[in-house]
Amino acid sequence: MTKKQTTILICVVAAIAVVLVAVGGYFIGTYSSSDGEMRSGGFVYETSGSTATIIRYEGDDKTITIPARIGGRRVAYVEAGFLDGTGVEEVIFSEEINMIELADRVFEDNTDIVYVSLPDSLTEIPDSAFEDCTSLERVKMPASLTTIGDSAFEGCSSLVTSGADGENVFEIPETVTNIGVEAFMDCGDLISVSIGSRLSALPNRIFYNCDSLRTVTFASDSALENIGESAFRNTHVNNVTLPSSLTYIGAYAFAENTYSSFTSINIPASVGRIGEYAFSGCTYLNTVTFGSTDDPSELYEIGEGIFKNCSRLRTISLPESVTAIPTLAFYGCVRLGTFTIGEQIESIGDGAFSNVGSQATSINFIVNAPGYMLVDLMSYVEFGDDDGVGEVKEHWILTDSTGTVMYAYIGAFDPENCSNDSDPETALASHNSFDFLLDMIDIREIRSYGLAGVKGSVCIPSSVTKLGEYCFMDSEAARVYIGGANCEFEETTFDDTASGSLEIMLLDASGSANEFLQQLIDEGRNELSVRNADSFPA
Repeated sequence: MTKKQTTILICVVAAIAVVLVAVGGYFIGTYSSSDGEMRSGGFVYETSGSTATIIRYEGDDKTITIPARIGGRRVAYVEAGFLDGTGVEEVIFSEEINMIELADRVFEDNTDIVYVSLPDSLTEIPDSAFEDCTSLERVKMPASLTTIGDSAFEGCSSLVTSGADGENVFEIPETVTNIGVEAFMDCGDLISVSIGSRLSALPNRIFYNCDSLRTVTFASDSALENIGESAFRNTHVNNVTLPSSLTYIGAYAFAENTYSSFTSINIPASVGRIGEYAFSGCTYLNTVTFGSTDDPSELYEIGEGIFKNCSRLRTISLPESVTAIPTLAFYGCVRLGTFTIGEQIESIGDGAFSNVGSQATSINFIVNAPGYMLVDLMSYVEFGDDDGVGEVKEHWILTDSTGTVMYAYIGAFDPENCSNDSDPETALASHNSFDFLLDMIDIREIRSYGLAGVKGSVCIPSSVTKLGEYCFMDSEAARVYIGGANCEFEETTFDDTASGSLEIMLLDASGSANEFLQQLIDEGRNELSVRNADSFPA
């Protein structure tokens, strides 16, 4: 090969190499660099083919504009942390940008940014894009936005608005169809939020700990079906109308709202399930309604502790579609005055009505089902304080649907320490010698402390097959009528009565009841007196 041929061959190989490098650079990826770092207008960027990636900003301006093109190439991507340590306060994306992506965590932990204007062409705000940007106050949201990622604005404690100065409403655009978990969690300065019509679900903890949030507005044609776990937990939401499309409210969704204006809420008829502790700790909530007369509720399941410690809840009537009252459902509802138990109720969970009514004049359980086991309900009531049953301040009257008294509990009131608004002695004057006509309904079991503190005579119907421990503790009942021949007792059933003595009247002298009581007497229970009786007193 001649020198001339060798030279020609080298040139050809070099040309081919240039072509391969160019083609290879095109296929390496949109944001890889073939040209190395370049600079323009304070920006450091890399190029790949016809696009550019902004890596960082090295200028000293407080307000910067992200250009649509740089170095003759389209800006297609912005790297995470590109403003770290720059002191930039305002970031404006050029409206000429027609297609761009932002890296996950693009502004994360930036404590200098106050305002960001995102381009209308942006379709996704990525995960943790603005997480912990604690100085960020305003964000202009894109008109084409469809997705807000997980924790996108989490910890933006100064965030107030997506609009102009002075408009304290953060608007989630109509175009948004998906929002990630904890997207606005810990945004402590958020006051008002408007949510577009296309969103079908609010994710878990979306506004959790937004303790300044007052107003949430849903579009009139909202497609929202689900409110996720702790979505509005520890907020001060008081002005909210839930959309009629809603079917599910998650656990702790509105829990721990202690704002004085959050006094009522209507659960749309469409809601079928409400998760555990959904409204627990809402200390000013006093009225809860389900659906309306014209649009009956479809609710069929409520979770454990749903209204736990709602200390101002006064009256509530669950829809007929609800068949079970779960554990701790109304625990600590100290002002609960009226509760309706319909014939559909099949079970009442442990502690469902514990510590209720201590600040109410009376509590009425309106019972529509004559065969319901009312004493099962009574056993879940936590009588008294840590010192025992003797400090009970509740006054219980259970009635049927016509208002006829079916069961009553008169607590051992302490007039000097009673927290009731009215004088307890006056409030209970007409009932202090109430006779308990339990034979009006089919009660199968009276559990531990079930008749604690009662006064007057007690009539226990033949349907009762068991009396629990300390059933008459602190009671002033001088006479107890027992109608069942085979009623079972605990050894402590008749212990610790207030009077120190108890006359037991047996309507049927045969069977285990008589044998058990005779055994107690034989063992030295001299405070017990057992006699036969022909019938319950008139």
